[in-house]
Amino acid sequence: MSTKYLIKNASISTFWRSFGIVTGAVLDAVILAHFGLGGETDALFASLAIPLLVSSALDLQTPKILIPVLTRCTEDEGNEAACELVKVLLTTFALILGTLVLILTVFAHFLIRIQAPGFQASTLQLGVRLFLILAWLTLFQGLAPVLQSFLFSRHRYLVPSLSKLMTTVPAILIVTFYHARFGIYSVAMGFIFGSVAQLLLLMITARKQGLTFGLRWRPRDARVLGIVKSFGHPLLGHGMSESKMFVENFLASSLGGGNLSVLRYASRIIEAISGVLLGGIVTSTLPLISVYASEKKFGEMKKSVLDAIRLILFLALPISCWLIFTGTPMMVLLFERGRFSGADAAHTALLIALLTPYVIFGRLIGITQTPFYARLDTKTPLLSVILFFAVYISTIWLLSKSMGIYGFAIASSFASVMTAVTMSALLHRAFGPLGWKGLKKFGVRMAFVMGLTICAFALGHTIGGRFLSESLAAKLIRFLVPTALGFTAFLGASVGFRLLGRHHLDALVTR
Repeated sequence: MSTKYLIKNASISTFWRSFGIVTGAVLDAVILAHFGLGGETDALFASLAIPLLVSSALDLQTPKILIPVLTRCTEDEGNEAACELVKVLLTTFALILGTLVLILTVFAHFLIRIQAPGFQASTLQLGVRLFLILAWLTLFQGLAPVLQSFLFSRHRYLVPSLSKLMTTVPAILIVTFYHARFGIYSVAMGFIFGSVAQLLLLMITARKQGLTFGLRWRPRDARVLGIVKSFGHPLLGHGMSESKMFVENFLASSLGGGNLSVLRYASRIIEAISGVLLGGIVTSTLPLISVYASEKKFGEMKKSVLDAIRLILFLALPISCWLIFTGTPMMVLLFERGRFSGADAAHTALLIALLTPYVIFGRLIGITQTPFYARLDTKTPLLSVILFFAVYISTIWLLSKSMGIYGFAIASSFASVMTAVTMSALLHRAFGPLGWKGLKKFGVRMAFVMGLTICAFALGHTIGGRFLSESLAAKLIRFLVPTALGFTAFLGASVGFRLLGRHHLDALVTR
């Protein structure tokens, strides 16, 4: 049951989120073509740091908290009670986030200066002005996860999976048509309009699921207070984890113009690919695990965790190889135009390769945290986040001076590995043996499959490298040849070693 459920619903999320990767890449290409890597894009990323920290924290943590709560509320009290709870939560979130926006705008100059002291005066002022616009992302993108959680609790995955697509398409159009008139401000305007479009789509879909909208302010409601309080540990943990962004801004601002931007773009590509292609597994696992946890079926719950880990490894390993072997030709194909050079593409691709361990271990962290969230335990995942932050900070201070911008990528990958190992140990202590021996057979087969896959990627990289022309056809060949050979070998070997079978395809197409 759990395997079919995961494959079916993760495929929905992955398929539609993959369009978010495409539109996100197009948006990045448009921004880089018009503004390049320099002071304007550095100011943009500095101004995005706090709004993205808040919105990403809510985007990741809200479903982990609200899906189990709404699932139990629906089972115990019915759909109307769950809808009423969502309305109260939307009102509460809107008030809190609206107040936060006002605070951010008042302290805009201080917040930009403290995180990027190495900026020139003009870049600093530009960052402040952009921040005054982008601060509103915390409101629009902060409300969206509440509606997404409501839809996930009803096992509706399609529209929440379109969120990235709905955010980036308006941004692409606005930057394309108005960059000459508004400059870098067109990017900020695009993000705002895209976030509003995303929120409206979620509201329309939630209404079709029985959710009517209206203000429900209940500041003394014990349940609401308990839910808001339960966000304390997850948000603190996420804040500590993501505060590495501010450490990066602080240190990279002194490495010269463009270094902060190239790190941000490499991180964005890694986050987009791992989030879109693998995030659907974590998203689909939590509702299932929440049901098993509420019914005290811990054996089924642990089996679901193992199924999710197996699926993550099956997808993440070839994706990581693909990023390593095709990083440079992909960056050249997508972004080498205008003010973005071939040297910039190679620079970004190397950072992407160093960040690939996060593709695997970042999602393993998410999976191993789900059983704790399912039983409404938010303290245990916080311990792993504290470790991540401590390992990252200590590592980056050692590496940034000697390795420059590459030290940031190595530190991030190392911290994700250590965090995943820690969460596995905490999971074992809390729920008993997970049954890792059950993955032994899968691991052996996967090792043979990946051996053949790596050889195919390497062969494709060698063949593609012989096409030295800078024409569009040559760029396509350098990217498509290793991609085609690598993934063809992976699929063929997976079938040959019986990692893929007919029952997997049945689960994929059954709706």
